[in-house]
Amino acid sequence: MAQRILVLGASGYIGQHLVFALSQQGHQVRAAARRIERLEKQRLANVSCHKVDLHWPENLPALLRDIDTVYYLVHGMGEGGDFIAHERQAALNVRDALRQTPVKQLIFLSSLQAPAHEQSDHLRARQLTADTLRDAGVPVTELRAGIIVGAG
Repeated sequence: MAQRILVLGASGYIGQHLVFALSQQGHQVRAAARRIERLEKQRLANVSCHKVDLHWPENLPALLRDIDTVYYLVHGMGEGGDFIAHERQAALNVRDALRQTPVKQLIFLSSLQAPAHEQSDHLRARQLTADTLRDAGVPVTELRAGIIVGAG
């Protein structure tokens, strides 16, 4: 049965491949990212592209309207500065928006975890993001992947 799916971080390496696969399976996909031009050029069936910055939360309710499943593929490692705070704010904004929607499932691409005293800033940010998203009241599936290398 076709689902209505929102992919946050759709312009990244995993996001691009996921959007293509979901499109091929007949799902209705909203592909959202800050830079969506590459996906727009592909003109995939069943895919609408949306430019979004998760730090501007006023756009999130419309994106989440009538969505069954959200894939959260966003990370702030390339942002420089305090990327932990950057990731935390994005996750808080999504969490708050999710609380106002009937989304049935959130799938979060995280990273492998280490004991707290051995965590890098990246691992701390991923854990904080997961904890924040779990607080939305929506069932969360957290995929803890190792390093993913690819153009995106």
